[in-house]
Amino acid sequence: MKAKLKFIRPNPTWREWLSLAIISLLIAIDQFTKWLVVRNIPCFMRESCNRMPTDVETPLFKLGELELIRITHIHNDGAAFGILSGWQAFLITITSVFLVGAIIAILARIIKDKLLLAAVTLIVGGGIGNLIDRVSMGYVIDFIELRFTTFAIFNFADVFAVAGAILMCYAVIAEEIRIYRAKRACEVSDEVDDFVNSESEEKSENAS
Repeated sequence: MKAKLKFIRPNPTWREWLSLAIISLLIAIDQFTKWLVVRNIPCFMRESCNRMPTDVETPLFKLGELELIRITHIHNDGAAFGILSGWQAFLITITSVFLVGAIIAILARIIKDKLLLAAVTLIVGGGIGNLIDRVSMGYVIDFIELRFTTFAIFNFADVFAVAGAILMCYAVIAEEIRIYRAKRACEVSDEVDDFVNSESEEKSENAS
């Protein structure tokens, strides 16, 4: 008897189409902001952790005299926030496989939970945004620098992906809590039923 192979067939509803539309919007935001930075701010490839030259830095947000966010144009040949520097082929391969799987999961309506779908939407949008850079240029354009802390320079695609990862963790934890509470409610209900039944049996025995 020959086994039949089951293929995942896309069957998107308005939720899945909305997810794809949001992904497209996130990619557009990411690519447009990178284009603006490339057109208007010189690139600075830093070789140390020293303060960067002011001619390639643009203050973006200040609170009084305190500078909070600065635009600093750099090229990142690693993953988000500069990790895995120089692993372009590996990053492109892993990212592509994950993104294709995620998009198939969206179109095939495998992701049922709304929060989880929103999380995957953010991650895919950010992942594609940086993947476009890696494939077309061999590096990722980063430009958002937080001046109030020592942290890697990043971009909007990183923000979307990290926000999606955080939302995914929340969705998974929330689902586990819901399942636990449902099981606990069933256990309490069974305990109450057992108690009521035992009381009824005891009264019946006393009456007889």
